[in-house]
Amino acid sequence: MMASNGGIKSPLTYPSGDTTVIINDGYGYTLFFNNANRLLRKEEPLLNPYRRYELVYDNFGQVIELRYYTKDASTWIYDSKREYIYNQGKLVNVGKQNIGMNYQVIWQGNDIKSVVYKNDHQAICSVTFTYDGLIANPNWQFNYFYFVDLNSNDVNYKLPYYFSE
Repeated sequence: MMASNGGIKSPLTYPSGDTTVIINDGYGYTLFFNNANRLLRKEEPLLNPYRRYELVYDNFGQVIELRYYTKDASTWIYDSKREYIYNQGKLVNVGKQNIGMNYQVIWQGNDIKSVVYKNDHQAICSVTFTYDGLIANPNWQFNYFYFVDLNSNDVNYKLPYYFSE
């Protein structure tokens, strides 16, 4: 069983060992992992899935793309992608580079100082973060977080909670 945000616990099943996890919360989705326990894909809803998200990794194990697909009859059709760019191992940009819509991530040491949302290469919004340096971030262990959940305002709300020390 698992719960999200303190909600109702939902059953988990592992139909094919450790490479597939089914989360059945009424709507449900399936997560697919490779043999190295790296998340590869998410499909939803559980019954008759019509949305797919695929992660593409670089040689260092960092996600460089999140690809979006929709289903037409029984065929998955590529829709779009979100790109992830790193500088010395730190995430510095998230977005759709070819259309100029992205989040610039500004670091101060091992913490995200601010996230700037840009549309058509123009800064639209900037969010700045401060930290209590005496408290370690318990979420830092989950820095493979790339699927935005439904209670956030997209990227800039959650990035510091998963990527900052």
